[in-house]
Amino acid sequence: MSALPPLTEGELGLYLDDDLDAGQRAALDRRLDANPDQRDKVERIRAAEAELLVCLDAMLDDPVPDHLMALLDDEPFNDETTEAERHL
Repeated sequence: MSALPPLTEGELGLYLDDDLDAGQRAALDRRLDANPDQRDKVERIRAAEAELLVCLDAMLDDPVPDHLMALLDDEPFNDETTEAERHL
């Protein structure tokens, strides 16, 4: 029996993003099972993603800084606003 090849970076991305149908996911799971280093990599990426989400979720409770709130008080852009005016 030949060894199953490791996943490509593209396949890892699809796997991590859960952008696969059940058959594709099962096939990639078998290949990950045959490549423990890659399985570990997937788990490390998922752990890092979970940590990042916790940090970002905590930021949602932070108040918006005054200098950003001031931008919201400006006149809204409309169809007649020139490109130069948008960057002031």
